[in-house]
Amino acid sequence: MKILADEQIPGLAVALADLGEVRTVPASAIRPGGLGAAEVLCVRTVTRVNARLLDGSKVRVVGAASSGTDHIDKTCLEASGILLQSTAGCNGVTVAEHVLAALLLRSAAEERPLCGRRAGIIGCGHTGGALLRMLEALGVECVRNDPPLAMRTGEQHYRPLDEALEADIVSLHVPLTRGGPHPTHHLLNAERLARLAPGTILVNTSRGGVLDEAALAELLRARRLSAVLDVWEGPPGEPPGLLEGAALITPHIAGYSLEARLRATELLRRGLCHEFGVTAKRASAVTPPGPLLSSPVFLDSAHPECGAALAVLSCCDPRPADRVLRGMLAALPARRAALFEQLRATSPLRREFGSTRVASVPSGAVATLLARLGFQL
Repeated sequence: MKILADEQIPGLAVALADLGEVRTVPASAIRPGGLGAAEVLCVRTVTRVNARLLDGSKVRVVGAASSGTDHIDKTCLEASGILLQSTAGCNGVTVAEHVLAALLLRSAAEERPLCGRRAGIIGCGHTGGALLRMLEALGVECVRNDPPLAMRTGEQHYRPLDEALEADIVSLHVPLTRGGPHPTHHLLNAERLARLAPGTILVNTSRGGVLDEAALAELLRARRLSAVLDVWEGPPGEPPGLLEGAALITPHIAGYSLEARLRATELLRRGLCHEFGVTAKRASAVTPPGPLLSSPVFLDSAHPECGAALAVLSCCDPRPADRVLRGMLAALPARRAALFEQLRATSPLRREFGSTRVASVPSGAVATLLARLGFQL
């Protein structure tokens, strides 16, 4: 079997060796007319998979090494009889850790601890669920909103969207959908954004289109909200005021960790082997290296949130990416989109909390909290 894959999917050539011949290329080389004899195509979010790319190809299966699939034209795949193999949830923990780091930074800037605040988590799947567990460990009351999960499970702890929007913190973790019973395109439209209380911290690490960026830019210019943004509906810098007004901005890298990439590779391996009836010879495709050693945490156990912030920011600090992205504002508008993609492509992969061992942790509340956040002690 001929397999063509983005070279940035780590370990894939080894992981899929039982299936056939794997050829890895830069994402820029995955283009119309360039798929050759490939029967399986494995891509990341940077590649748009549509009729233009697939016409005339021999592709039978598309593997998406990403948590979302809105970069893939599913209607086109269905019409052509092409199977989609996704890796949903591969970076859920990574994104939740990024959100927690951002919230701890905002907490320090506002000189108000997270403990005792209220957070509305919109979308409680892999990412929202992981964030919920972390915030509750810090003493944050969480309001869950997820209509599809509420319908599927019948559980009463899911609340209406309007109730979630009344919280001090609102974090979005939904796919971008335009149809069906629960469309999310512009879920937070101008009317809903205007109803957020002054000073609300609004976090979007899902998809840019789930909120109205023009309406948000107006509220940021008026300093009504504090926004943490990792995703964008249009080119960065449009609408004017969005980048400048946000408290923290990153170039769609919240899910960038070594563990997330390796999970995606493993999920692709399992899914494709199952699809083609191949028994893999390997128990696991790839194994991450040993744990990192974070900075020591020397704090009295009476200040667990401060201790957590030191450990969290030692392995997940969004501020360097924020500074680089803001530097794009000085670039000519025509170059911003290209610079944004270049920044995404060159951003380093970090390690997750679970792969980080914290040195010299005092006993008591700090150690308990770090363990609940997933750190090794």
